[in-house]
Amino acid sequence: MRHWLNFFSKKEEQTSPVLDIGTSSVKGLILKRDKKGGISVLAGSLAYYDPFSVFAGGQFEREVVKRAVLKVVSDLEKKIGQRLEWKKAIVGLPADVFVAQIVSQTYRREKRGPINKSEAKKIIDKIQEQGKRNASQTYFKKRGILPKHLRVVGLRILKIRVDGYPVSDIIGLEGKELEFSLLITILPKPYLEKETKGLSPLLVLEEMGFKILQLTHEAEGLIGFLSQKPEGLFLDVGGEKTRIFLAKKGVLEKMQEFKVGANSFSRLLSEDLGLLENESRDLMHRYATGQLTEQSSQRIREFFEEAKRSWFSLLKEKLKKMKFGVFPSEILIFGGGAVLPEIRRVLENGNWEGISFVGQPKIRVLRPSDFIGRERLPLLLDDPQYFPVLLLAV
Repeated sequence: MRHWLNFFSKKEEQTSPVLDIGTSSVKGLILKRDKKGGISVLAGSLAYYDPFSVFAGGQFEREVVKRAVLKVVSDLEKKIGQRLEWKKAIVGLPADVFVAQIVSQTYRREKRGPINKSEAKKIIDKIQEQGKRNASQTYFKKRGILPKHLRVVGLRILKIRVDGYPVSDIIGLEGKELEFSLLITILPKPYLEKETKGLSPLLVLEEMGFKILQLTHEAEGLIGFLSQKPEGLFLDVGGEKTRIFLAKKGVLEKMQEFKVGANSFSRLLSEDLGLLENESRDLMHRYATGQLTEQSSQRIREFFEEAKRSWFSLLKEKLKKMKFGVFPSEILIFGGGAVLPEIRRVLENGNWEGISFVGQPKIRVLRPSDFIGRERLPLLLDDPQYFPVLLLAV
């Protein structure tokens, strides 16, 4: 696989596609960065897979995803009225395979005196290697893939403490106990190697003429957003999963996830009303955006009651596992499921017994305009489901 490069040169105006290959759909954006570094969204598109859960059981159905990518590409070019240079792309991959972990590592110094540059490099190198090994072991325990078959794609230091005090750099300090928090992203090697052709969406993209400019995890993009919103409980309610990110004082502290998302609600409509998958998605969208009669909406609320309670129960279970103490009061939700009234309602009125917040939880739906400003994107794209795609470009 080709090297990943930095996103956009700030020296000149450039346009680039962003593709988020998820577990139930492909989403795409065309971004433009001006000479001052500001980002605008020119167009967006979405194509669902058929059937649901293309990645279920770890099997990648290349033709299904290829058709979805081609549909998104064609739609984006039609919307901007020109052919685009598709030999560069910023790409996000399914949450089931491209994983981010927060790993804590401790280093105890034996030397006396201030830490110089040479010692600092040795400490950082050792901490990073230990972090990679621990993250790979965790991936193996959860997903059964041996560490030798994994590759660390990205690693960054989130925070450092020296003898219990937060610091931005260790050079010049005389502490003994150094604690590091690392964000590490991991991908199975078969997703990067040509001899396993057919298993990887990256290789399918390469066959289609794409050059991967940058492979990004949503957690990495969220760190960029923390400069605007430094504290909160961030929930990405996706198709098949809900991801939980906890941020405090501008630092990503904890992450969790569970395998229930918006598709669980959509499938209920499909099963109970005998609808096709695309019909149930359309009905759920019309319900979420207030386009149905009160009688129809009431019936759907009844269908969704059990799924709502189940989703909330799983969320609370994961929050308790974080063992964080007191959570920030602001809960920020995005992703396709963020528009569902059930999600907002249960977060506002649910029983939070056993979980402490700084104050009464306040719910806010995040949209692309919260990131780059309303004037920098088309009206129809100011949708919570495009917020994770925009994060990938940051």
